[in-house]
Amino acid sequence: MLLRLLAALLTFALASTAVPEAALAGPEENCAASKLKAAGREAQGLLGCHSKGAKRDTAPDPACLDKAADKFDRSVDKAEAKGGCAMPGNGSDIEAEVQAFADAADTALPHTGEKSSRKCAAAKLKATGKEAKAFHFCHAKAIKREEAVDVDCLDKAGQKHFDAFDKAENKGGCTTTGDAAALDGLVDGATGAALAIVDPVCGDGVTAGDELCDGAD
Repeated sequence: MLLRLLAALLTFALASTAVPEAALAGPEENCAASKLKAAGREAQGLLGCHSKGAKRDTAPDPACLDKAADKFDRSVDKAEAKGGCAMPGNGSDIEAEVQAFADAADTALPHTGEKSSRKCAAAKLKATGKEAKAFHFCHAKAIKREEAVDVDCLDKAGQKHFDAFDKAENKGGCTTTGDAAALDGLVDGATGAALAIVDPVCGDGVTAGDELCDGAD
């Protein structure tokens, strides 16, 4: 009984003195992570708009798209207002990658006017948006910790993505099938593109921001 009490007290003491993750990271890391999370949220928001449009067999609502973009802009402005960003002013570059990804995902998941086809495409678009947000968040967490991204974090998000596609296809009526891997690849590419902008690394083959490498190395 005494040992359990001592263990509980020790656990409480360690928890009480734990330093928040954000406090451990420097201002550059915090800024980069915040921008990457903002990109993930916008990706999910935009694909949510496309999903609703697919379900209704209409183009995505411009107001919905604008709302997602506005949230991204506010998040980036907030991150830069705190100071310490290694590359301020790169919000438009990040957003361009996110919007290109959303358009590519929408193109890759066509549908007909049939209700079952529309519902399938809508479900897949929604699932792809969720995976995109999760991938961006996994990498943002890694940036704050200054360590490699947690593979389990990515795998968990990826599995949910594939499960969602299987569920949608099992209901029948999908215009396209077996495309979970292709959309997963789009998510991976979009995340990598945003990551290269917010947290450029020499040797990644991408010359981003003020990075003076990769162009000739």
